[in-house]
Amino acid sequence: MNDPVAHREWLTADTVYEGFPIYFRRPDIAIAEYSRLCADYPVRLTVTHFLVEVKDNGLPQTDYNSSLADFDAALIAMPRESGAGIVTLVETFAGKRTYYVFIRQGVDAEAGIRKLLQRFPREKLEWSLKPDPQWRLMKGYAKDFGFT
Repeated sequence: MNDPVAHREWLTADTVYEGFPIYFRRPDIAIAEYSRLCADYPVRLTVTHFLVEVKDNGLPQTDYNSSLADFDAALIAMPRESGAGIVTLVETFAGKRTYYVFIRQGVDAEAGIRKLLQRFPREKLEWSLKPDPQWRLMKGYAKDFGFT
């Protein structure tokens, strides 16, 4: 399988948005590559993880955040390992961690999420699917937050 993000470094950034800290992680995919990748992954799956233990500023408690490592790794690996898609951005803000995943047309994303929840029943997730064949969301983030 040709994995477009295999062995890529993750870039991190943080800033303040609406008076609260916001943290980003994204694979080191140049914005110029988006045009090539969006043809293969035209559907945006947005998975929102509601964090159980947060500080006053909306970020997760340190120990709790550390305890989420296996969950985070599983969610990020799930679309990549199946060839269904790629996680393009992880955003932590205001008591939530949102994973933006671009997937192939026709992928049963709900089945994958339900399998993930069976493995991690404590976690509360919401998800939605939306066509985004031009990756407008990612291009908007790139512009707003200076991704290159």
